[in-house]
Amino acid sequence: TLGQMAYQRLTGIDTVFFLAESETTPLHMLAAIILDPSTVPGGYSFEKIRDFLADRMHLIPPMQRRIAHVPFGLAPPVWVENVEVDLDLHIRRAALPRPGGPEELCNLAAELFTHRLDSSRPMWEIVVVEGLENDRIAILAKLHHSLMDGTGGMQYMGSFFSNRPELTKVKKADDSKARRTGKSPSNLRLWAGAAASLLDQPRRAVVAGRSALEASVRFARARIEEGGGGEDGGLTVPKTILNQMVGKHRAVAYTSLPIERLKAVARASDATLNDVLLALVGATLRAYLIRHDALPDGPLVAAVPISTRESEGMEDLTNAVSVLFAGLGTDIDDPVARLRAISSSTLQGKDRQKRFGANVMKEIVEVPAPLVISLAMRAVSSLELFDKMPPLCNAVISNVPGPPIDLYFAGARIEDIYPLGPVYDGVCLNITALSNRERVDLGLVADRKAVPDLWDIARGLEESFAELEGKVLPNEPMSEVTGDHPEA
Repeated sequence: TLGQMAYQRLTGIDTVFFLAESETTPLHMLAAIILDPSTVPGGYSFEKIRDFLADRMHLIPPMQRRIAHVPFGLAPPVWVENVEVDLDLHIRRAALPRPGGPEELCNLAAELFTHRLDSSRPMWEIVVVEGLENDRIAILAKLHHSLMDGTGGMQYMGSFFSNRPELTKVKKADDSKARRTGKSPSNLRLWAGAAASLLDQPRRAVVAGRSALEASVRFARARIEEGGGGEDGGLTVPKTILNQMVGKHRAVAYTSLPIERLKAVARASDATLNDVLLALVGATLRAYLIRHDALPDGPLVAAVPISTRESEGMEDLTNAVSVLFAGLGTDIDDPVARLRAISSSTLQGKDRQKRFGANVMKEIVEVPAPLVISLAMRAVSSLELFDKMPPLCNAVISNVPGPPIDLYFAGARIEDIYPLGPVYDGVCLNITALSNRERVDLGLVADRKAVPDLWDIARGLEESFAELEGKVLPNEPMSEVTGDHPEA
């Protein structure tokens, strides 16, 4: 708290997501939700969706939260709670030329990606898209990464989902609470909070330094015990055409794969579902880079965000994430051998992550003042350092748990949920998977200049699955992969 009014200070990770943003690297997430409006009681209308959102907005505190900056960036910004929201600025209506297909919807999502959210108001936006083929509509939900991670984002959207189409009223928020908060703290209170943060900085530095040292000792001991670090050789990350400074424009694509068939391949291979998804990405990127005469000798390395929310017992929606690094086996031609190599790499990655500790990076990013973070990120961007230094990874690949049952949004049945994550300077490709009933929906985002043919990668994921399934389960009937994408 700052004074007697409750203001939540951004965590170190949330601050980095907020300050690392630039005109070419907006750090928001999108979800493209495809809906069947025929189930809406009394028929679909945009006004019904708007009223539905307005009725439930108070259930999600981040939707009524905006940034207040500490003068001169001496301490992390704070969230001002219970801000009055002008829905006309946050909920919009759009229409595609009928019949709008996946390519047209993804083009709209890509355009939405290029525009940064306004931090002077709550950093979210929802676009209701009409005119899709088969009389479908879509919800493009956009929110800033500083508000929450992917798992938190699903909790955020989950507050709008129900297991039946009937619309029910929800309990209204306490208006007296909204009157007590919702306005920015004075500069005096922000200065007081900054002073307290600066005084606490040496303690945070000691805690972070001790944690980093202990983690380094654990990691070094493990490498000695393993005789040098295991088969992955330390996961040297090769430079590829996927690793360059990003521009302002994005490409978006999506596809879906049958989840039970994916699980069957995982069981038969003594692997996890996530291993299988990584193997499909590895096979697809191998083929893609071969076509572009750009396949490196060493395997590509993926950064795989891992939620720490459950282990930390967190009930809020702030970012609670660690990162696992895994090889993608792009140097291996055989799909079964590639899956085995990836399973080994992810096991070693999980062990490294466990030994290093999920909280170490969280503690480290709490140390620098926001001004230092902001200046550092501007220097990296202006000097184009990511074009001159080895990449940290070749792609970001996430796997977010989704709904296992039929759900409804404002009375409309949810058919697909395609998650779309941000790309960064030096990492031009993001692939996020979300389990959704009988399918896994995969959303792909890339820098348009670096990956102008993103739909080839989406189609490649389907082809890679068919190949791997045929190798692992040769005596079973091939599944029908029905990815929803434009033809080549």
